[in-house]
Amino acid sequence: MPTRRPSFTATLAAAAVAVALLLSGCDTLLGLLDDALRDRPETWTGVAGAPLLDDASGACTLDAFSLPGQKMRLSGSTDGLASSAPGPSLPPGAAGARWRTDFETDPPHGRSAALLVVDDFSSASGSPVLRLDPALIEAVAGGVSGVSVASWLEAGLLSHGALVAHHARAVLNGSEAVREDLGDDPWTWRFQTPDTSDAELLVRAVDTEGLDSTVVASAIATALGQLAGSDRVDRVVVNLSFVLLPCSTVEDFQAHRDAYPTLEAYAAAVASVNGVLAADVLGAVTSWEVPSGDPLRLLVEETRGTVGDRTVVFVAASGNFGLPYAMAPASWQGVIGVGASNHPDATPRADFANAAEVTDVGAWFDLVLEEVATAPFMAYAGTSFAAPSVAAYALLDLARAEPRCGATGRDARLAHGNDLDWPLETAVALRCGS
Repeated sequence: MPTRRPSFTATLAAAAVAVALLLSGCDTLLGLLDDALRDRPETWTGVAGAPLLDDASGACTLDAFSLPGQKMRLSGSTDGLASSAPGPSLPPGAAGARWRTDFETDPPHGRSAALLVVDDFSSASGSPVLRLDPALIEAVAGGVSGVSVASWLEAGLLSHGALVAHHARAVLNGSEAVREDLGDDPWTWRFQTPDTSDAELLVRAVDTEGLDSTVVASAIATALGQLAGSDRVDRVVVNLSFVLLPCSTVEDFQAHRDAYPTLEAYAAAVASVNGVLAADVLGAVTSWEVPSGDPLRLLVEETRGTVGDRTVVFVAASGNFGLPYAMAPASWQGVIGVGASNHPDATPRADFANAAEVTDVGAWFDLVLEEVATAPFMAYAGTSFAAPSVAAYALLDLARAEPRCGATGRDARLAHGNDLDWPLETAVALRCGS
C-alpha cells in the first residue's frame, strides 16, 4: 500500500507547532539563564547601575558611625550611641574585670609593648579628633532628641577612633597592673608597669582617615616601622575596630544615603533593582571575600605572629549584624576575631554581634570622660569596643617577660580559626594553658 504523503497544510501546521515548541523552549531556557544570573551576586548592580561587588574597586573600611543600620542601633539610638542603655551598663574602666585576675600573680614586667588603635580619627574640619571633647557633655545634656552623631562629628567633638582609643585606655586604667603617665604626644598614651625597669606600654592612634585598605596598610606599616626604630618596641598589638566591604558597594551606598540611610534600606533597594531578596544582598555584601592581593590582607599575612624578635598580634571586631560568621578582617587566618556579650554575662553572644573566635563585654558602656564626668543619658555598645578590651589583654600579656598567650609561629594563640564565641577567659584557659 503506497504511503500517503502529508498535505501541504498539514506540513505547515506541524512546522508551526515545531517553531512554537522551539520558541517556548528558548523562553524557558532564557528564563532559566536569567534565574541563574540572578543567583550570582557578581552579576548584581548597585542602585546607580554599576557592579555591586567589584573586587577591582578595593576594600573600604566601615564602622558603626559610618555604617548605620547595624543591629546594635536599638530604639532611641543614634549611629552607635544610645539615649540610654537598654540593659545593664557599666563604666568602660570596669571592662575586662573577668580576665584581670590573670595578671595578679604574673603582672606585666620587663618588656615594652605597644597597642596600635587603627581607626577613623578624621573630622569634617580636616584635623584629626584624637580625644573626646569635654564639650560633648553639654552637647548631649538633653539626650539625643533632635541631634545626631553626624552633628558631633561635624563639630569635632568625637570620632569613632577617639571613642575606641578612649575605651582601650579606660580598660587599661581599670587594671592595677599599669598606670598612665601624662605625655606631650597627642597621638600616644604611655603607661608604666609597677616594676623598676624602663619598660613601658604605648597606646598609639593610627588614623585610617575613613579610607580604603591601601591607606590603612600603609599607615600600619609606617607605625610598625616607627615602633621598631625610634621607640625600640618589638611586641605589638594592632586593633582593627572596623569591617571591610567592597568600595563599589560603599560608594554606591554613600551616594544614595539620603534615600536609603541604613544598609538594610539600601539592600532592599539593590534587591529591587536586581530582582532578588534583600536578605541575599546583605548576605552577599557581608560575606564578601577580600581579594588575596589586597594590601591590608598582604600586610597582615606578612607581619602577623612571631618573626625573629618581633611579635605582632592582630585583633579585629567581628561586626554588628548578628551574623553567624565574622566579617573581614576578623575572619582572616591568624587574626583574633572578637564578638561581644552583654554586661554582666559572659555568654551568650549579644544579639547584635557577629559570631567570632573570642567574645568580651561589648554592651553597654556609660559615656564617661576621663573617668570623672558622665555624659547624661548616653551609652555605647558594639564589637568595636569588645575588640579593644581583648587587645588590652594581649598588650598586658606581651609586656610579660614570657607571654602566656602571645603567638606560636605566625598565628596568635587566641586565633583558633573557629567562630565559637568563647569568652576571653575561657579562650585563654583552653588555648594558652595555665
